[in-house]
Amino acid sequence: MPYAKLIVAALAAAGIAGAFYFKQEPDAEQIKRDIVDSFHADPVAFDLEGAVERLAAIRLEGEYPICAATAEITGQQYVEISGLVDQYQSQIRGLNLALNTALSGEGISDCDYRVLMLVINDHRLNARAGSSAGSLAAPIPADRT
Repeated sequence: MPYAKLIVAALAAAGIAGAFYFKQEPDAEQIKRDIVDSFHADPVAFDLEGAVERLAAIRLEGEYPICAATAEITGQQYVEISGLVDQYQSQIRGLNLALNTALSGEGISDCDYRVLMLVINDHRLNARAGSSAGSLAAPIPADRT
């Protein structure tokens, strides 16, 4: 009988430890997917600031932020995002509005840029795969977030 109590206590402790282990880091790919899905659900009401906060909360290796909400993008990135928005604005409803929202502050932050790139790259992947927007046709590439 004493062994049964010991086994139950050990299993309970393992369950608690396992729960803490799995709750430590949010799933970065799921957060990115949720951001893109939120954009596609209602591009006009898309909360860019909220998306930026969610993306900025992602940590690589538990400590390095995936983007910098306070750092402005480079001139080259301004040219790149402007060209991409011009190219895809007729295909991605609300993309121009999202860019204008990002520009309404003190410039486009690194996180603003990465959120916009998530939406653009999702469109590119889905267009290549021949699927509809918002589908899970392919993961969003980590190097372009």
